[in-house]
Amino acid sequence: MNLNSISNSELLSRTENLVHQEREILTSVLHHLQEVNRRRLFSYYGFKSLFDFAVLKLGYSNDAAYRRIAAMKLMSEIPEVESKINSGEITLTHLSMAQTLFRQEKIEKLKGYLPYKHPGNTIGELFVKLCDLGLSEWDPSKPLKKKSAKFGAPQKTKSDVVAGSSNAADPLEKQSKITTPARRFVFRRANNSCENCQSTFALEVDHIIPKSKGGSSNTENLRLLCKSCNQRAAIAKIGIKTMEKYIT
Repeated sequence: MNLNSISNSELLSRTENLVHQEREILTSVLHHLQEVNRRRLFSYYGFKSLFDFAVLKLGYSNDAAYRRIAAMKLMSEIPEVESKINSGEITLTHLSMAQTLFRQEKIEKLKGYLPYKHPGNTIGELFVKLCDLGLSEWDPSKPLKKKSAKFGAPQKTKSDVVAGSSNAADPLEKQSKITTPARRFVFRRANNSCENCQSTFALEVDHIIPKSKGGSSNTENLRLLCKSCNQRAAIAKIGIKTMEKYIT
């Protein structure tokens, strides 16, 4: 492009217009990334996350992808951000810094809970404690805590269930549930990773043919998917409108 022949005023005018268009394109890109994420389309291409999709499919650098996704999330939570991007009041760098500051504020609050028992905790030590807490509280193999019965509440007896009371479990419904041995078999068969994108995060056992369409809970009709791929599969089967409440 040769700009040598244009006047100073035209050059400045064109530059201002291009900068304005660039900001509008940026917010349009953020909206498109938001919709790709809402539809879980990155799972359609076998990517583990929107970040991987942005880097490996769209060609962004790691830093550029991170800043755009951070801005996308913040724009979703605070719609007023969009007008500030368009006006140039804030940039992607500002938004990513804001996200970092929000996280830092939460971390400092957590550190403040342990000043006496664990004085002088570093961020690394705090992270280890949070991991230990998570493993202790969220371990699926850990027995569930029994809830004590409320005083005076009527208790169901074995005879009530056998007699076929309205609270008795439906035998057909029970048969359609995934048994623990079947669940373990599916995890082992898939080598503890998503069968679509190979992610090991938030794994769920999915019915290939949905139960609502007559699908059984036999291992032949089960597969292991991560949460995003499972949601994408459900969107493809029953539509985004039905799945909207579960995704959000």
